[in-house]
Amino acid sequence: MSDTLIQTAQNKEYTKFEEIAKEKLQAKVAEKLSQKGYFKRLDVAKAELTESKEEYQKFFQKTLKEFGVKSQSELSDDKKKEFYDAIDAGWKGKDEKPEKGE
Repeated sequence: MSDTLIQTAQNKEYTKFEEIAKEKLQAKVAEKLSQKGYFKRLDVAKAELTESKEEYQKFFQKTLKEFGVKSQSELSDDKKKEFYDAIDAGWKGKDEKPEKGE
C-alpha cells in the first residue's frame, strides 16, 4: 500500500493519492476503535435504544387503546391534549431528565 502511495505521488496522480491515503487512514482509525472496544459499546447502546423505542411504542399503543382510538389523529383537540398529558405523565424512560416544573 505504501509503495502505491509513493508511486501515485511521484506520477502526480493526486486524486488517486488522496483516495489511497483516505482508505489507509480510515482502516487505521477503524482498527484502533475496534481495539478499544468502541464498536462493542456502540452495539450495546444501539440495542438499548431499540429496546427503549419498542417499550415506548407499546406504552403509546396502550394509551391509545385506553382512549378508545387507533391513532391520535382520531382525537379532538381537547382529547389530544389530554392524551399527550397522559403520555408525559405515564412514560418514564431510562435516563429521562425531568422537564422544567416537574
